[in-house]
Parts: sequence; C-alpha cells; structure tokens
Amino acid sequence: MENRALVFIIVFILFFILERVFPRYKEPLSGVDSRFRKATNLTLIALGNILVRIVLPMGGVGFAIFCHENSYGILNILTISDNVNMIFSVITLDFIIYWQHRLFHIVPFLWRIHRVHHVDIFLDTTSGLRFHPFEILLSMFIKFFFIFILGANPIGVLIFEVILNGMAIFNHSNLAIKSGFDRALQLLVVTPNFHVIHHSKKSQLHNTNYGFNLSIWDKLFDSFTSSEKYLQSDFEVGLDSHSKKESFNLIKILMLPFK
Repeated sequence: MENRALVFIIVFILFFILERVFPRYKEPLSGVDSRFRKATNLTLIALGNILVRIVLPMGGVGFAIFCHENSYGILNILTISDNVNMIFSVITLDFIIYWQHRLFHIVPFLWRIHRVHHVDIFLDTTSGLRFHPFEILLSMFIKFFFIFILGANPIGVLIFEVILNGMAIFNHSNLAIKSGFDRALQLLVVTPNFHVIHHSKKSQLHNTNYGFNLSIWDKLFDSFTSSEKYLQSDFEVGLDSHSKKESFNLIKILMLPFK
C-alpha cells in the first residue's frame, strides 16, 4: 500500500511540474482563484479516499487477496497460470472501467454524480483526481463486484490501480505533446489530446472518448472522436449550466448531485 501511494505521489509531482514547464493552455484563472480550484480538486479526492477507507477498509488489492485465498471467481476456478490471470485481470478491469464511465454518462442518476468531474473549467493534473466522494465509493463497489466475479489476480489489481491513478493524472494534465508523437501514443493509450475532447462543453463531444488507459475500447465500440479539428481557440471545457465560481466552490460541488 505504501509503495502504491509513493508511486502516485511521484507521478502526480512529475506531471505537475511537466505541465508547468511545457504547458498546453494558459489557465483562465489566476492568483488565488487558480490555487483555490486546485485545492478544491485535491480536497475532493481526499474526502473520497477517507470515505472509502471507512466503508471498504480492505481495499481492492486486499479484497482480491481474500477472493484468491478462498478460490472465489472465474479465474480462481480455472487452472491457468498466475501470469495469464494477472494480464487478463488488468485488461478486463480496464474494459470494465470504460463501460462504467460510459454508463455514468448515460444513466441520469449516475450523471448527476459524475458531472462534478465535468464542471471543472480547466484541465490539469488535479482534474484527474476531481470526483465526488460518492462516485469514488460507488466505483469501488463496482470494482469489488467484478474482482469477485472475475477472481482477479491481486498483483493484477495492484497494477491496474497504479495504472488507473497514473493515467488519470497524465491524460488530464495540461501537457503539450508534439502532434506526431501524440498520434503515435494514441494508437495504444489515452493521451491528454485524446481525452480533452471528452470535457468539451458540447454534449455531442463530451459523450465520446470514454477510455482512461487503452484507446482501443473507444475505437471498438464507436465512441471515438478525433480531437484535432475541434481544438481551436474557442474550445472550452466544463458545463454551460455552471458558472466558473460554482465549479470550484467545495460546498456547492458536494451538493451538486442533489440539485
């Protein structure tokens, strides 16, 4: 657990620095407002993790170990090697997160919670951590369910969670990447250029590009939109239904699913 937290901190600091050295866009806020927005995002992830620790103290990896020791789940019943189980677990969980994200946009109740992530008016490393505590908890329940059904390998779950956190930070970062290199990366993974269109104010765009790690799912299931022709000077992220101040007011953000 300590090693995973250390990796998370290192990845966060790395991209936090890189996006300041090689920024893609200038943040539309300045001074204390800019710091306030980042502080709100970090507070949300802190509250979410506290809630998860209270309700599900075992954690995803701990639950996977429990399932493995008791031979729960399809992969624990089948006689396959741990390495195959591990690889299959990582890829399958990635696939599940893609569909979970898509459902959070389709189902009205889930969208009310998920829109907390979308009202952020600027994307940077902190945006990848900005989720309502209830969404974080609900996502953990979904993850537990599929770990149990799948019998996911504990090391595979650990790798998946490290990738999940690291890629969320990376593909939300305000990092400038050369177009040729970015297109090459997009053949395999979700980049900031791939993902930014998902945060467009236009609903027909923010209902595309749901992947967080492997880019193949959006292409396979017809939810991919190329960002390049849309990223002009008038491109905006966020939701028109919310003002800039509302987007980083912590109390209003926490109450947003109930409005």
